[in-house]
Amino acid sequence: MEEKEEMLGFCKRLSSLCSDLERECSSYENDLRRHMEALVENRRENEELSTISHQEHQSEEAKLIAEIKAMEKDKERLLTKIIQSEHEITLLSLGNKRLQEKHTNFLLIKQSHQVESTSSQPTKT
Repeated sequence: MEEKEEMLGFCKRLSSLCSDLERECSSYENDLRRHMEALVENRRENEELSTISHQEHQSEEAKLIAEIKAMEKDKERLLTKIIQSEHEITLLSLGNKRLQEKHTNFLLIKQSHQVESTSSQPTKT
């Protein structure tokens, strides 16, 4: 009988230990499930962020390409304006040279008229 009681006590302790282990296993399973769900959520967020980052990178790249194209057009316009300005400078230089020649001729004619007019005037004594 004593042996039965010992066995019964041993069985109760084993049963209690088994219940404790089942609760602990259940707790570990719940933790594992929560961690797996968190892992799936983190993976999804990572993919979203990666997609957003990739889209932002492509958007920035597109902006830079557009900016480069605009700068190239500005460069072409400026080069055209420089060529036009150089042509205008050449024309103005030629016009200025002609005016300078006419001015020189005018001064020579004026000077010769002054010499003639002073030589044709009677001398006062």
